[in-house]
Amino acid sequence: MRTESLRIAVVTQKIVRHDGQGRVNAVVVDELLRRGHEVVAIASELADELACHPRLRWVRIDGGGVPTQLAKDQLFAWRASRALARERRQGKDQSGNDLPGIDRVVVNGFVSWARSDVNAVHFVHSAWMRSPTHPIRKGVSPLSLYRALYTLLNVGFERWSFRRAGRLVAVSRTVADELRRDGIAPGRLSVIDNGVDVEEFHPGNAGPGAVRPAARPAGGAVRRRCPQRPQESGRGAARAGRGA
Repeated sequence: MRTESLRIAVVTQKIVRHDGQGRVNAVVVDELLRRGHEVVAIASELADELACHPRLRWVRIDGGGVPTQLAKDQLFAWRASRALARERRQGKDQSGNDLPGIDRVVVNGFVSWARSDVNAVHFVHSAWMRSPTHPIRKGVSPLSLYRALYTLLNVGFERWSFRRAGRLVAVSRTVADELRRDGIAPGRLSVIDNGVDVEEFHPGNAGPGAVRPAARPAGGAVRRRCPQRPQESGRGAARAGRGA
């Protein structure tokens, strides 16, 4: 095992900056490379600036060609598991080339059938299944039944993946609480809160049309509506603003 640098496999669908979870993955990969490690990115999408890095190898996984998200997820998991198994081999191939192997494996939730050293958890399907906003609680229809089946299957897949991870890292204390409720031992769990890049996301220069009345609070949010991610904090801020 190398001590000066590691060869780390990152297994996830997206390592890009235009997607919430994908952006976190891109920042993690960028930091691993900055610290001198080698990265094997087993993913469907990869940011251009990372793809050309000399210490990064991209194993592209095609998860398409099937009609539903459930089938796509399973196809990705199967192909990613096979790709990781190939990368893990050490020694020489049939042509005599070195096979360096893998020192650590980082995954996101359930993305493969392989063991991992670190599982970075952004979302817990068991908590979503319990949520009063889950589509199945708004009415029974073919779509809501499919979503309930999708959620229940992913509850099982995630728990299986969590058991096969050396350590779990939750991206918020809320996610950590959900994992503990699912029986994850506190000793296997860490929390690293997601943050905001304040160098990229910061107030711009106010133009003539940006003037607002003095002493009045203002707030805004631009995001894609996602029922799995409730908006309680935003609503609370709005209520506080109205009372200010």
